[in-house]
Amino acid sequence: MESTIPLKNLKPGNRIGGTQPGTCTADGILVKGDAHIDYSFVSGESAPVHKQLKDRIFAGGRQIGSVIELIVEKEVIQSYLTELWNQDLHQKSAYKGLNPIVNNVSRYFTLVIVMISLAAGIYCFLKTQRWR
Repeated sequence: MESTIPLKNLKPGNRIGGTQPGTCTADGILVKGDAHIDYSFVSGESAPVHKQLKDRIFAGGRQIGSVIELIVEKEVIQSYLTELWNQDLHQKSAYKGLNPIVNNVSRYFTLVIVMISLAAGIYCFLKTQRWR
């Protein structure tokens, strides 16, 4: 029997179907169909990856082939895609100490470059006027 359930209620062992084109909502094992998955949303690589029966398919991939069926391996909150997002958040926090310094320097950088350019231009102009 087919039914629609919210993502948060997906549990390991549930069977989910994917229509063409459709995004894989959870990590799972391919149990039916011929899968060609576009992982460009996850990895940036747009070339489709061919998956065979019993291959693992990660959440965030987009099915561009025929209808497929997966058995959910992990809850959505534990998916590979969620791990990637959380890893990215932790990496950004490592640079928090540098951000205020960079922001303060960059605020004045353009102004300093323009001032140096103007001073050099005025100097060159005055130097050429002196030789006439």
